[in-house]
Amino acid sequence: MPSWDKAVFLMDAIAILYTILKKLFESIPGIFLFVLCGIIPMQILNGQENKNIAGYYALFDQTIGVTNSGIFNGVLYVEKHPVRGEDHKFFGSKSFMPGSVDYNEQSYFNVELKYDVYDDQLLIRNSEISGSPIAILDKEYIATFKINGHIFKNISFSTGKSNELSGFFEVLIDNDSLTLLKKHKKKIFRMLEDETDGVDLYGSKLYYKFKDQYFYYLYFNRYYYPLKKAGSLNAIFPQYKTQLKEIYKRHGALRKTDSESYLIAVIKDLSDTLIRNNNSM
Repeated sequence: MPSWDKAVFLMDAIAILYTILKKLFESIPGIFLFVLCGIIPMQILNGQENKNIAGYYALFDQTIGVTNSGIFNGVLYVEKHPVRGEDHKFFGSKSFMPGSVDYNEQSYFNVELKYDVYDDQLLIRNSEISGSPIAILDKEYIATFKINGHIFKNISFSTGKSNELSGFFEVLIDNDSLTLLKKHKKKIFRMLEDETDGVDLYGSKLYYKFKDQYFYYLYFNRYYYPLKKAGSLNAIFPQYKTQLKEIYKRHGALRKTDSESYLIAVIKDLSDTLIRNNNSM
């Protein structure tokens, strides 16, 4: 067998072993630790027994290397939208940030992620390879991801009237009674300027600007309701109009200074009201 084929075979074997060990750990953590003891010096494992699953996965990913973990199977990313300044298409920052992702029924921690809001796709960077190539993760296999402390879920649903929605939604509230989701979007603008980085177009330079857009959805009783503002809750919960009036008043100070924090506070308060009402029945 040629040396290159041997290398490919070895990489595939490592990836398969990695998958088997992770699935064993999900059901029998002790087996996972036993196998690790034969791979990692014992001093690294000391004190790990009280860590959570994320800690064990991150330790194993660090040992085997994320290149061999099976997550870098996406399409190579090529930037199509040069920008100037901070009017970019990404969530939070143009830079990669540490995060985690549940991909193809496996959890990966401490990976470098960037969320392209405009194209609604998740990018991952492999710093273990020369040039740090960037891949687009297959959205079909992404269940959730976390970046910069924000949690996103891959969801498909309908709000009625053939209004089908799908993609990544930020989870702002998620409890037994109510779930509040935020859909991030970016509006694109084509710009031309003589002296700037960009793509040549008719003797000028083409570049892009992006503007943030947000849409909110409330999941309640197996249905998704679009929320334009906190007052939309009156139509969803007509039996709680009196309580909602008090809730709006209680958090009124936030309404003019931070509309999203106001919406979150109102819905959390309403959720507590629903829970108390259900418990009293």
